[in-house]
Amino acid sequence: MFKLLKSGFSTIKNNIGFLVGFLLFFLIFVVGSFVVKNSIYKISEERLSARFLTETSTMLRATQDKIEKYDLLLKSARSLFYSSKEITRAEWEAYGSSLDISANYPSLTEIAYVRRVLPLEKNEFIDNVRLDKSINPKAYPDFDITPKGDSDEYYIVDYLYPLNGNEEAFGFNVFSDSARRMAIELARDTGLTAITEPIMFIQEKGGEKGFLMLLPVYKNDKVDSLEGRRDDIQGFILAAVGASDLFSQIVLSIPLTSLSGLSVTDVTDNSAVLLPYIDVLGRSTNDTGENIPTVQTSRISIGSRTWRINFRSDTKPQIDNLGLITPYALSILGFVISLLIALVLLNSARLKSKAEKLAKDLTKDLEKFKLAVENSSDHIVITDAEGNIVYANKSVERITGFLISEVMGKKAGSKSLWGGQMDSEVYKKFWHQIKVEKKSFSGEFNNHRKNGEQYVVEANISPILDQNNEVIFFVGIERDITKAKEIDKMKDEFVSVASHELRTPMTAIKGLVSMILEGDYGEVGNKLLQPLGDIALSTNRLIHLVNDMLNLSRIESGRLKFTLKEFDPTVLIGGVVESLNPIAKQKGIILKVGTVSKAKILGDEDKISQVLNNLIGNSLKFTDKGSIVVDTETNENFLKIFVKDTGVGIVKEDVEKIFGKFEQISSIQKGRPQGTGLGLYISKQIANKLGGDVWLEKSELGKGSVFGFSLPLMQSKIAEKIKAEIAKEEKNNPNQKEMS
Repeated sequence: MFKLLKSGFSTIKNNIGFLVGFLLFFLIFVVGSFVVKNSIYKISEERLSARFLTETSTMLRATQDKIEKYDLLLKSARSLFYSSKEITRAEWEAYGSSLDISANYPSLTEIAYVRRVLPLEKNEFIDNVRLDKSINPKAYPDFDITPKGDSDEYYIVDYLYPLNGNEEAFGFNVFSDSARRMAIELARDTGLTAITEPIMFIQEKGGEKGFLMLLPVYKNDKVDSLEGRRDDIQGFILAAVGASDLFSQIVLSIPLTSLSGLSVTDVTDNSAVLLPYIDVLGRSTNDTGENIPTVQTSRISIGSRTWRINFRSDTKPQIDNLGLITPYALSILGFVISLLIALVLLNSARLKSKAEKLAKDLTKDLEKFKLAVENSSDHIVITDAEGNIVYANKSVERITGFLISEVMGKKAGSKSLWGGQMDSEVYKKFWHQIKVEKKSFSGEFNNHRKNGEQYVVEANISPILDQNNEVIFFVGIERDITKAKEIDKMKDEFVSVASHELRTPMTAIKGLVSMILEGDYGEVGNKLLQPLGDIALSTNRLIHLVNDMLNLSRIESGRLKFTLKEFDPTVLIGGVVESLNPIAKQKGIILKVGTVSKAKILGDEDKISQVLNNLIGNSLKFTDKGSIVVDTETNENFLKIFVKDTGVGIVKEDVEKIFGKFEQISSIQKGRPQGTGLGLYISKQIANKLGGDVWLEKSELGKGSVFGFSLPLMQSKIAEKIKAEIAKEEKNNPNQKEMS
């Protein structure tokens, strides 16, 4: 190599042409590095602009949808008055209660019926309200119209829901305020919903603004002339909407990754601030956010008003580490390559054929890799560090139904594509694992195709890191396992049906053998006693196996019925121990209840009893002398039951096997009754369904084992979650059955 370099530098010195070539190549790389840098920044800016446009469009549509939802609410309330001669205060209260405002209309402060009252009707109206006991037995003796004063006509807040917290609005003359009066007159004359300019609510103490939506109620719902509407007006349905609450609900319902916040101004007549500023976490402040750049200004028509929404963002175009170092890397690489090219040119005759062959081989390998990925039967996507798709193979189109052009640049697995069905908590953990912990994620997802068809995938998402251990992109591989799932379901159903069909003849055989042994068919010879006993034993084992397979099938398909209730397990533990004591005494073993913590748990008594029976039964089976003790202890969330024995113990190599299906440890089975190999597996599944677990706490060969069994305490959050999950499973599987 040294001789090659020496020869090369000598040739360059004697041949100025090669030196010029070196400088030319180096200059090209330097210029190219700056071109690449500008291109990377421009692409990042374009992506950010696209995200701004997507998010602002979504926000505008969501705002329109919210207002339309409240408009439909007003029309629904008005229909009450058109379907009946008179609506009472009690009927309005019942209607308001049925709306479940806090859940369905969280930004609604109140919904009210505003009654038109003429001066001659004023005193009678006040007296009627003061004496109205339809809701409040004490009536409203202090009721009065506010603000006090004379008027040609009054529009009084009469029926109000909820009244609690809105007492100051009860009896308010909406016509007394110019902003509210303008909206009343507009709604009355047009017959349509009118919206006020930004106002302070009578009952609002915090300084935040909102607006009223007013829909007229006429005595005759068929009136269609201006004079007719003015003469026939009966009142208005009023909805008070808090601006901060409204836009907080909107921004929290949309995954915003680029915008920082927004401000809203009513520009219908004059500029009036409706909402100074709210950030993407739904936090509103009186600070207008002017220190944050405005990336887009949009106008939106809301009823009779025009709002200007300033969308703000301090998000900068994201250029990953690879993009930052690329220009400098190109310059350095250019210097090195230019020097090498000068040297290679001097030796090109000798190296040309070898270089061409190497280039050809590399090209073939790259083509193979590209073809393999492009034609893979699995759905493969590559995203940037924010999860936006930058590559998708052909199988994405085949599996999801979305064109590749439709998915590029969008969030992988979002609701607008094939995802969006993951629980929010699970989604947060998943994103934390791949982005923060930088670990691969494997699991099953429920997705939907473009046509709405549901399907199941087995997914693996892996972060790709640069030399600084920073995520530069993600590779996601998904395999459609819908058919495999259906086959598993068919298999489970087959096992269930086959088990049912086997249990009936097995039970008959068991009964028949029992009758023969008991002499119902005559005296049995000594030569037949042993074979018949073996048949009875084998039949019992087969019936246990069939029952275990049925139970297993029901657990895995969600068809096993769980009856949850609150109880103290102390009596249950004592009962199980007492029922198994005869077997213990027969073997000369002490079986007793040790230290027991009193606690209320949530669970299914029968199934908990079966798990405990199984754990103690296993200890009895593998303990020849000594004792078996059942203890309990509690922590913040769980009651833990421990079954401690002085049995044969389990070697470390077999610990992982004991909770598997049909697993039996041959090293400790010799000379002992054979089981089905499903007991511990089913026990663990039952415990998991009830929010707990079954595990091997410790074991030592020749000294014994300690098995643990946990159940959630009644007051724990886990108990509430399990109650909801089992109720949902029961709803999805109405034909659930108890254990066999």
